Amino acid sequence: DCIFCSVNETARNAWTDPGVIHRAIARAARRGSTRVNFTGGEPTLSSQLPAYIATARRCGIPEVDLCTNGVLLDTAPKVDRLVRAGLTHAFVSLHAHDEALSRLTTLKENDFERTVRSVGHLLDAGVVVTVNHVVNTRNYRYLTRFVEFLHARFGGRALVTFSFITPQYKALENFHLVPRIAEVVPYLKRAAW
Repeated sequence: DCIFCSVNETARNAWTDPGVIHRAIARAARRGSTRVNFTGGEPTLSSQLPAYIATARRCGIPEVDLCTNGVLLDTAPKVDRLVRAGLTHAFVSLHAHDEALSRLTTLKENDFERTVRSVGHLLDAGVVVTVNHVVNTRNYRYLTRFVEFLHARFGGRALVTFSFITPQYKALENFHLVPRIAEVVPYLKRAAW
């Protein structure tokens, strides 16, 4: 639902048949894959996600990664279910350092704190967490605040990645959100420092 999302409903990797997904995971393991990534849209919407994760681990895939907005993982039991299935890594989208900017960026109300809680629960459960911050015209001036927020909340336990908007699908409809790289660089340098 993010207005800069680069994924749409017609993505060719969107499978709805659980059997197809389990077989694809098994084939990947036979080819020697060492990592499986569940992404979306939002993979936590699938009730089958724990089973998919368990299949990957049973097939010998050592790293199982989840790309998520984290909203549905805002309690420890929800995270523990995925960790028991074998989740090892999470790539959690968080595009602001506070609720107001989050709402402006994602058009969602009250998701900010739920996502932040999910990062904490994932870290506490031993999952390697990378927080993905999609840089856009609404948030790039706050990159340092974002890093400071993450450090204050999680210390050095969470990794962070800064991504630029991929200009496709919804991002093309909202091209005004794609910042000029030259404008972002000074803020990115300060945030990295």
